[in-house]
Parts: sequence; C-alpha cells; structure tokens
Amino acid sequence: MKPGRAGAAPRVVYFGFPVRSHAVPSLALIRKLVERGAAVDYYSTAAWTAPVESAGARFVAYEASCEIASNPQPAMSVGAYVNVIAALASELDTGLADAARGADVIIFDASACWGRAAANAAGAPAVAFATTFAFTRPMLQMMGVRDPEHLAMLVPAADLKIICTSREFQPAGHALEESYIFAGPLIEERPRAGEVVTKVSSRPLAYVSLGTLFNRNQDLLLKIAESLSAAGYEVVVALGRNNSACTAVWPPNVRAIPFVDQMSVLRLADLAVTHAGMASMSEIMACGVPAIAIPQAVDQFLVAKRAASLGAAVIVDSGSGIDAALGQIRENATRMRDAARSIAHSFSNATPIDEIADRVLAFATHSAGVAG
Repeated sequence: MKPGRAGAAPRVVYFGFPVRSHAVPSLALIRKLVERGAAVDYYSTAAWTAPVESAGARFVAYEASCEIASNPQPAMSVGAYVNVIAALASELDTGLADAARGADVIIFDASACWGRAAANAAGAPAVAFATTFAFTRPMLQMMGVRDPEHLAMLVPAADLKIICTSREFQPAGHALEESYIFAGPLIEERPRAGEVVTKVSSRPLAYVSLGTLFNRNQDLLLKIAESLSAAGYEVVVALGRNNSACTAVWPPNVRAIPFVDQMSVLRLADLAVTHAGMASMSEIMACGVPAIAIPQAVDQFLVAKRAASLGAAVIVDSGSGIDAALGQIRENATRMRDAARSIAHSFSNATPIDEIADRVLAFATHSAGVAG
C-alpha cells in the first residue's frame, strides 16, 4: 500500500460518466486501487451502486439524474455530445469541489469535465480516464470542432491520462507524450453475460451487433442479415433490448438472440458487423476479426475510420452498402485478418493495469509529501 496523508490510506475520488461503455472499464482500475489499500469514493448514478461496491469502492450518487447521458440519441454529432456534457456539468458542478476537498488524487472520466473542475478547485492531482481515443485539439479540429469551450471540454487537462486502447490503435498515438498511458481495452476485466453461441453449420460465421442503442432499427438488422445469408454466411444477430425483433421472420441460416456473450461468438467469427462503438470494436479487433462498420454517432465515426485506415474494417453508411463491403472483404480477406491480428497484438503490449494503479497512487504519495 502507498500511504497518503500521514500514513493513512490514500483517498481517491472518482467522478464517473454513467454509461456502460465508460463505467465498466473504470472498475478494473478501481479494483486495483482498492487492492493497494486506497479508499475510493466513486460518483455515478444509482444504477451503478452494486458494481461500484463490488469493486470495493464507496458509491456516492450524483445529485442530478444524468438521464441525458444515459439516453443518447442516434446520429448524435460531436457538437451535440458536447452540449450534453455541458448540460450535465451545469447540473453537477455545485458541491463537487467540496466533495473532492482533501482527496489525495482525483480521477475523472474524460467525458466528466465536472471532475476536472472539482480537481482544480480542490488543488488535487488529476487523472483522466478515457474509454475511447484520447482527443487532441488537432484531431477535434479535423472533425470540425472549433469552439474553444468545446475543445476545452473534450481535451482532458490532467497530470496523467489513462487511455483504454493501445498507442498503435490511437490516432497519432506515438506523437503523444508520456503523460498519456495506454491501458489497452481491458477486455479480460469485463463481465461476461449472455448466451454462449456455437456454430451450427459449415458456413463461415458472421456476427451482427449494432450496440445497445442502435439495434432498435429492425429494418436495418433484417437487411444486413439478408445480405449475409445470401452471401453464404451463418449469421448471429444480437438484439439487446429490441424485444419486438425476436418475433420477426429472419432469413435462412440466421439466428437472432436477445443477449449474446460477445467474446464467445467473436472467437468463432469470420466477420463482424458493428456500429463501431469503441468497446465493441476493441473486442472485435482483439479476436482478430475483420469488420464492416456502420457508425452512427459521436466517436463511432473516428473509431471506424481508424480501423479502416489500418486495413481491418470497411465502412458503409447504411445497410444498402453491405453487398459492396462484402465484395471488398472477399478480395482482401487475408490482409484484413492480418491487420486485425496486428491490432490485437498491440492491445497485448499495453501497460498492465497493476502498473497503472501504482502510477496513480504515486500522485497520492507526492501530494501527501507536498502537503506535509
């Protein structure tokens, strides 16, 4: 254990962003900090009480409901996303500086800019935790973000930035300085749930999942399934909470399943069709599977573009582009598999989460020394 103030357990405050793809990876770090003797207060919404407490932290509820973050809209632009963050910050800023006062280290989700404001007010070392790419000003400006306030919200100012990917998969990752530490996607830390899928034919297997929000588009799912079935694939479609799609008439060689253990099916898959959310794309690449990406909102466009630029994915705008994408994949199957496996290899070379926890707690030791 690394002691904080006068030999006491170091106090860490974590300001979370209450969305599954953000919260789940953060708990891997929380568990490691607790194992090292840190006392962690984790701020989020009530739905995350049990997972946070299971990781060993003390759950603290945000005073605001944060419903706007938990219910994003399809086709949300980066500008609209920033507006969501700004609206949340206006609800949450009050009182958080007091909550953070006396902390040895403050960690905040890179989308939880109110956590950075609290760290600044409390005068504590700040650590940003990014579950997608590290946004830099040049990257955002290339994406059309120009407003200085928007840039300030999306580019985390912190003593240490923990990024949940590899330096190789991060756009221009090798140009980022040493305050950026790459943890990889932390896939082994994610809970596994859902049906374990097995192959039922000699056909190559294609897996289709458009995420927890975008799989509501039943017509799109059916169109994708029809194209894959006609192209000779055995198809597994993950429906999530799209209960109405369970009773739809699906094409031959297609199984539509509400909840799928994604890693189990990806280990068998020859192809994945994805919305290109960072968590899903990371699991696809970790299994060395080529992808067809249909990005629909915020960072998905950037994630899809990065996978495509490395040769592991083909991007389409909608289900109407699936047939053309399948033609590209047939022509380049070996190269695309090799590209996906190269990305998977980069994940395995990321900084271990134990080492990252030690670096975070080193700030607590330094903070205590300065205070003393």
